[in-house]
Formats: sequence, structure tokens, C-alpha cells
Amino acid sequence: MGPVRKHYDQFKALLHFLETKSPSLIWSEGFGDWCNPNDNTWPTTFGSVEVVNTCLFYYFARMTAEFAALLGRTEDEAWCRDLAGRIQAAFLAADYEPESGCVKTGRQTEQLMPLYVGIMPTDQEQRVTDALQKRIQADGALDTGGYGTMVLLPVLAKYGLIETFDRLMQNPAYPGFGWQIANGATSLWEQWAYEGIMHSHNHIFIAGIDAFFYQVLAGISPTLPGFREFKIRPVLPRSMTFVRSQVRTVSGLIEFDLEKISQGVATRLTVPPNTRCALHLPVVDETVDYVLFDGERLLDLSLYETVRACGIKYIQIPVGGGIYQYRLVPRQYIYQL
Repeated sequence: MGPVRKHYDQFKALLHFLETKSPSLIWSEGFGDWCNPNDNTWPTTFGSVEVVNTCLFYYFARMTAEFAALLGRTEDEAWCRDLAGRIQAAFLAADYEPESGCVKTGRQTEQLMPLYVGIMPTDQEQRVTDALQKRIQADGALDTGGYGTMVLLPVLAKYGLIETFDRLMQNPAYPGFGWQIANGATSLWEQWAYEGIMHSHNHIFIAGIDAFFYQVLAGISPTLPGFREFKIRPVLPRSMTFVRSQVRTVSGLIEFDLEKISQGVATRLTVPPNTRCALHLPVVDETVDYVLFDGERLLDLSLYETVRACGIKYIQIPVGGGIYQYRLVPRQYIYQL
């Protein structure tokens, strides 16, 4: 709460400035999806400016509303939420085509950003997602810059398109990480091309995606501040056989390993003392009859809730501080022991 309280007045002042600066509530200035694939000219490095910056404006209004709620500033909260609603209405009127599901020109980032910040009405999300998938299939490779690349994994995972993400990551065609690796990259570049108007080959700019390796692939995310409570809900594409992760938090070290075995999964989890974790074990094949082991002890699977997210069925296991080893495997696995 300290940083929020300390900087809240600056957040509010900036939000007022942004509203005054752009009465239409549509932001068409700024960098946008910086360093999207370009023709090595300065103007073409500014990508999807209107969509990216208006989405960020909306996201900032929503975030400031949450800060106001935390501080008990009810009038500010109401103003921020009203502003967010007005930004959403202006954005949908200016940049969204409901029939096709396309945002602005339909580029990948223009479909990704509205889904990530939550500016799309719930009943339109699937249309936007379908249009995104069609665009990715048509492009055959990434068409994103800094922001689009950063939000790519969480959006595709949320809407059950993790296999699409996997194909993009492994594709050796330009532009993309696979292309950079195929061309000898051992660190991240400033832009997709090896040579151009910017030449740094050791650059943090498009590294935002790496945070989502542990947040999505390992599925580690807080449900209370400071990771006092958190969930683990891994989302792995078929080509990935394991994930190993560590996250250092103010509550302690979280470690989570998952390996696919015998049509099931084996996990090892370390939960810091005085914290709670909701562990979600993915059901690899919903046609299979599974059993659950805690170490070598067979558990009653019917005692645990199931949830569905990201197009995947999960077994939810609540645990406290400690070290755990679970296996979710087909029943026939028992007879192979």
C-alpha cells in the first residue's frame, strides 16, 4: 500500500492530463507497438499506435480506479471507472468491426491488446479471438513489436490457443524468435531484423514475453498481495514435455516442476511457509480414468474439485507451506508399479 499511497496523486494527475489532452479519448500519438516488423525506415517502426495507446489509456484508468478503491477514495474510483467506460465506448465506435471481429486493420497486435487489457465486451471476445487466429494463420509468423510480443502468450493461452503460440515460437521464418535463433542469436535483439536502423544485439526490449514463461507455462500467479496466496495452473503445448520454474517472492521461494509421464503428469512443488497455494494439475486426456498419488500414497480423486480454464480441465489441490510430490496418472499405471 505504501507505494500506491505515495504515488496516487501523480497517477490521478496524469489521468486528468490524458483526458484533457485527447477529448475524443482516442490516442493516435506515441510509439504504439514499437519495433514491429518494418522496412528499416523510422516511420514504419511505430506500429498500431491508435489501438495500443488507447488500450493503455483504458488500462491505466482501470488500474487507477483499483488504487482509488484501495485508498478508500470513492469519488475518485467512480470517476476513473466512468472514464474507463467512456474510453471503451469511444474505442469500440472508432476501431472495432463487430461483424468480422477485426480491430482497426486486424494486425496481430491490434487483436491482442484489446483482449489483454479487457476493453472488449465479453460477448465480443470470441469474435476478436477468431479473427486473431485467422490473421496468425494467414501471416504464418509473428507480426508484433514490443507490446504485441509481450501479451502474445497470456492472450493465446487464455483463449485455448497455446498450440498456436508454440508454432509461432518454433517457426524459423522471419520475423520471430525462431528466426533469430536460426541466424545465430545468443541474446535478444533490439528489433526482429539483424541489420537495420537500430543495431543492438543485446537488448531487453522484446524480452517482456519471458515473464509469462513462469506465469503461463508454469502457471504461477498471486491471488493475494505478496504471494500470501497463489495459484499454479500450468499451460503446456503438446511439444513441451516438462517445465521447471522458480519464483522468488517476498513470502519466500516458490519452486514448481512438472513432467508429462504415461499420459499423465508428475509434479514437485515447494510452497513457502505461512502461504497457501491452489495447485491445478492438468488432465492430459479427458477420456482416461485417472488416479492421484501424493508421493506413494493413493488419494481419493473424488474429494478434489475440477475447474476448466484455457481449454484445459484441471484437478485443484489446496496446499499450505511444505514440499509436495503429486502424480496424476491413468489407473492402469497402478498395475505397472
